[in-house]
Amino acid sequence: MNDQKDTGIAYILLVLGGYLGLHRFYLKKIGTGILYLFTGGLFAIGIIYDLITLSSQVQVYNATMTNQAQANQRAQNAGDNQTNQNS
Repeated sequence: MNDQKDTGIAYILLVLGGYLGLHRFYLKKIGTGILYLFTGGLFAIGIIYDLITLSSQVQVYNATMTNQAQANQRAQNAGDNQTNQNS
């Protein structure tokens, strides 16, 4: 499963709906997305912060998803090996 996020889409969502937290929801940061929704992007301070850091936020998200996928694959392979040894 490929759940990688695109930096360009994240920036578009930030520019068009940053005050609503759309880019936060896109990166599955639901808590801060709701906070942005109710505070207008933390009264615009959060939007300025995200303009500077959004690229690295997307990179961290993508790295986390890659690591989880690899861990799941290793666990599945270990389970398959265990099953084959017991057969």
